[in-house]
Parts: sequence; structure tokens; C-alpha cells
Amino acid sequence: MRRTCSTILLLAALAGCGTGSSRGDSGSLDSLGPTSPTSGSGTEDDAGDDSGDTTLADAEDGGTTAADDGSQVDFDPAFALAQVDAALAAGVPGLAIAIVYDGEVVLAEGFGVADEGGTAVDATTLFNLASVTKVVTALTVLSERDAGLVSLDTPVPQVVPQFVLRDGFDANAVQIRHLLTHSAGLGDWPTEPYVYGNTLLEEFAANPNQPLWFPPGAVFDYSNRGYTLAGLVAATLHGGSFADAAQARVLAPFGMDGATLDAAIAGTRTHARGESSWDGGWVGPADYVGESYQPSAGLWAGADDLGGFVRAFATASAPGFAAGTIAEAESPIQPTHEGPGAYGYGLFVDGGEPAVVYHGGSTGGYLADLEVVPSLGFGVAIVVNTDAWDPSQAGWAILAHYAGSGTYPQDPDPIDPASFPGSYDDPWQLGRIDVTATDTGLSASFADFGTTVALEPLWGASFSCAHPVTGDPIDLMFWPDADGQAVYLVSRAGVAARM
Repeated sequence: MRRTCSTILLLAALAGCGTGSSRGDSGSLDSLGPTSPTSGSGTEDDAGDDSGDTTLADAEDGGTTAADDGSQVDFDPAFALAQVDAALAAGVPGLAIAIVYDGEVVLAEGFGVADEGGTAVDATTLFNLASVTKVVTALTVLSERDAGLVSLDTPVPQVVPQFVLRDGFDANAVQIRHLLTHSAGLGDWPTEPYVYGNTLLEEFAANPNQPLWFPPGAVFDYSNRGYTLAGLVAATLHGGSFADAAQARVLAPFGMDGATLDAAIAGTRTHARGESSWDGGWVGPADYVGESYQPSAGLWAGADDLGGFVRAFATASAPGFAAGTIAEAESPIQPTHEGPGAYGYGLFVDGGEPAVVYHGGSTGGYLADLEVVPSLGFGVAIVVNTDAWDPSQAGWAILAHYAGSGTYPQDPDPIDPASFPGSYDDPWQLGRIDVTATDTGLSASFADFGTTVALEPLWGASFSCAHPVTGDPIDLMFWPDADGQAVYLVSRAGVAARM
């Protein structure tokens, strides 16, 4: 089951963290050639709909490019460009978009303006991709694995001995694969004092007193810090900086010649400044300098770069990559228990046939979105220089229109709702949580904070509520054991085990 980038990346600031314009001449498509994909369909579930099978076309009002007789047709950019126009009309300052169709880049352009001065966006203008960066980090580590430098089962301290935990926790229980699948137990919202380091090594050497929120491998819990540590692993294995490792192992093979993980370098190249509601103004690379930000959210890329990026995932191949490695990253590795979905290595994977892999990105001033149907050779990536307009609404509509309207089976979550009520304990963040069934639904009492809140249903075993201290919205998921009974209450604000 998909989640938009704003849901996936709530709290993305912990990773290190307008005026509309017509397309004008920046959207020229003169260089685009037609392609002819094999007719097929993409699939995607409309979150929260329990009515049974749904279709992409129903959910997004899209359509298919196949002719009525099922024959192949050439790519027509009109629908994609209409989504661009809608974004600019909605106040998006500028954007970069790339579409791959039948394994070929058919659109890679920039539109709108790059900054408060009205500078036009072109195909080389760099945008921050925020957490879409994570797939680059994962592939950097997988490439190092393919080179025989490490195993995914390797305990992290064998590569980074400076990674230690609070007394009573075994850092050797955290394997490299746990970092890449958000299952390491490293949290994103510490209430204890936490020292943010400028370099990757400082980030972990300065914090030897951190606990694990759960036993590694027990649950899926999205963690920027886990990917920060994965970047330190990659840099250590490379024998240099993380940015250099990612450049050599991923960006260069993908043909992303203008892209960089180093914000200081991005600042010297043509780049878009982001209109940030988080900071109340315009931000740019100078606001995101620091190695510790790079592995989770530090990729800067333009439309030209996005073309090679999307093509690698749409074709599951790139020069210099071992056969099967990109497909491995796109495979369901770690269950998320959000419908028939999972996480691969750096990518969410929607179950169904054909599978859709995707990721969103969110940080101050920038939002990014990636959707790919590998079996059809189709993919789309969009990044905007604002945090006030979600590009996934355009991304999924474009996928629905060009990749088809196949059905998406609504599989039940393997968890018994009757097991939700009970007492759960998080000794590090949220304290004791008593979940009670009421006439109107479920409520959660945070005993240590004297606060009781309603749990608002999202989908399946997922609910939303107010954080007991800050009042910010958080998502809570009941996590099942092998018998389908709730044993954890999982959130990016803390993980509580059933008492």
C-alpha cells in the first residue's frame, strides 16, 4: 500500500535536518522520440479503501496508452505536461521531471523558476531529492557487497567499530541489511540529548549512549539515522567520503553526470533554491552542508540526471552493476504490514502484478517522488522546489495514465484487530501506552504524560494520533507476531512492546 512522501517522511528534518509560472520555452520536447512499450498495466491501491479490488485508473482518473485493439502506441507527452501545468498553476515555483517509457527516457525537462529572482529552470538545474536519496545509499552498499567488500549479514561494528550502544545493548546484533531495510532499531525521535555531528563518524562516535528501540529485524520502522549509519558503512568500505563512494558506484554508472551528494559542490552548480515553509523563506545547498545529511537525504540532481536514475530502475540495469542487483533492491525484503507491501533496499514495493516500486522525499523547501513499474520498463520522477505541494499526486496520475489501469488486489493485514487493545511499554520515548476499545473506536492513554487521545484509522492496522508532548500528528501501527496477534505498537516517535 503506497504512502505519499509527506506520510513516509514525517520528521525528515532529522536527516540533517510561490509564484506559479507557465512552462514557456523551458519545456521544449523537440528532442523527444517516440517509443512503443508492450501493452501492460501498473497497479496501486487507493489508501484506506477496503471495498476490494481497485484500479489505478479509478483512483487517479488516468488511462492507458494502449490502443483499443491492444496494439502498441507511441509516447504522447500531453498528459504529463498537463500535470506540469497543474503544478505550476497551483503555485509550485519550479520542478524537474523525467519519464522512462519502454526502457527509454522520453521526457527529462525542467520547468518554472529556480529561485526568488525568477531564474528559469532547465534540464541541468539541481534540486534536492531528500529521502529518495536512500536508494542511492542502498545501491552503494550493494555494489560494495558485489565487489566482495562486505556481506549484508555483517555486524555493523565489524566495519565501523566506533558504532556502540548504551550498556545492555549489543551493537553486533545490528547487521548491515537491517540498516537498509529500516529494521535496525535505531530511532528518529530521541528525547535524550543527542549530538548531531557534521561528519558521519562524528554522528555516531559522539552518541555512545543510544538504546535500540526494538530487537534488530523485529519490525519495520522508518529511520533516517539507520541510513546515516549505512552511509558511514559505505564510506568506510570505500576508504574515502560517502559522496565519493556514491559517485563512483551509483551516480557515474547511472549517467548522472551533474548530480552530487555534496551540497557544497551543488552550490557551485546551477541549482534551484527551495521555498521553505519550515524555515519561512528560500533555502539552498548552503543550508544542507554536512556529511551527516548526505546518506539519508543529500542527493542533488537535475532533470537530465533523473532520466538516467529512473531508467536504471525501470530496466533494473546499469553499466557496471552486477546482473540482478538493482532488481534485488526492488524486491520485497522487509514486510511493512501495510497491505500487500514491503520494503526492499531503499525502495517501497507494492505487491500485486505488476509490482510498483516507489519512494518519496520531503525536506524544507523540496519534495520529491519516484514511481517505477520495472516489468513494463516505465518510471517517473518529479522533484519540486517547495514543500507545499506534494508531487506524488502527479506521479501516481502519470503512472496510471501511461502504465495502465490493472487491478490491485486488496489483501487483508495478517493481524487480528481484536488483539489491538492492551498495554504496551516504550521505556525510551513514549512510556506506557494503554489502548482501549470504545464505542467510537480505539483510544490510547499515554500514562507517563497523563494524556489520552483517539486513534484515528488510516488503513489496516495503522492509526494516527497526536504526540503526547508536542501534539504533532504521528502514525501508530500495531505489529503482529507469527500468529497475527499485536505485539508491538510502532511509530517513528517510539516503539512500544506489549506488556
